[in-house]
Amino acid sequence: MSASKSQAQTVPDKTGQAYFERAAATLCGPKVHVTFSSDRAYVYVSGDFLENRNLNEVALTLAHDGLNDFPESRSFYVEVQDSKGRGSATAQR
Repeated sequence: MSASKSQAQTVPDKTGQAYFERAAATLCGPKVHVTFSSDRAYVYVSGDFLENRNLNEVALTLAHDGLNDFPESRSFYVEVQDSKGRGSATAQR
């Protein structure tokens, strides 16, 4: 039974990754690079900066997206960095 459960969790993770990457690109633009696991993400905007200079707000929005995209996570941490600064936030269930 645990093997089936593991296989069932693999599909939502890949789908969650795709949804999260789209959300990050929507908020941060086409030059975004994302690395993540099921409970955290690092979002880097390459060679550019976001118009919304409240990077903590952007990170919080993405952290809530992460909770939606990875429903098995109890919390989701996001760090956003562009050429002018860095912000971070954690969302919890």
